[in-house]
Amino acid sequence: MQFNRHFINRIEKKDVLRLLLALVAVFVIGVLGEFVCNFPALRANGWTRQATRTIALDEVQVSGFERVETEKTEVLQLSDASGYLHIPLDGSYVSQFLYHYDYDGLLNATVRLGYRNIYGEQREHDAKMVMDRNCRVLKFSSVPVNGKLDYVDLLITREDLDEEGLSYMNFGGMPLALTGFATVARAGINWYRLGLFWCAAAGLIAPLCVPGFRDKAHRGWISADLPDVWNNIFTVAPGK
Repeated sequence: MQFNRHFINRIEKKDVLRLLLALVAVFVIGVLGEFVCNFPALRANGWTRQATRTIALDEVQVSGFERVETEKTEVLQLSDASGYLHIPLDGSYVSQFLYHYDYDGLLNATVRLGYRNIYGEQREHDAKMVMDRNCRVLKFSSVPVNGKLDYVDLLITREDLDEEGLSYMNFGGMPLALTGFATVARAGINWYRLGLFWCAAAGLIAPLCVPGFRDKAHRGWISADLPDVWNNIFTVAPGK
């Protein structure tokens, strides 16, 4: 009890205030860091949490697909051994690219994402290839983007639709139709990233809140003690 009282008496009001200010600063820095990371998505979706843009099928350039009118809407049906689609976009920030399809098998496709670099330029060598393999029949697929997207190329071949170990199933011969495309811009809190920001901010601010830290630094405490610690770590004790 005497130790606790002695310790409490040593804590001055200015130290408590400094600690509170440090906690507030750590919290604010973490929130600002998370806001900066979400800024492109917020600006792209009109400062709302999420915005979905549906892409009309007549905007899609197709090869190997046939435009078929159904009772409800138009679909793009795979008519050749392989099909290629080019979907032009406007370079806005995109979190995910979605495409919907009508197919009874596991759809496997090759997706090429045409990014816009930090200078606002679109270059072919900046494009990213994604092998989109679906392990379940979901009727839609989501491709993570997280960048400014200028276009999406989608390649589907009947040969890639066949699954190893299921040779008795003719997946490549099943009818396949793409029914819709959309982009999603989503802003949300990434708790792991936010925690990393808080830890980094705490590591930078905490030394300034230790009572007497500045006085020890001015007296050469750091320069005097660190070499001793270094020597103690790398010095082998006698007889060892």
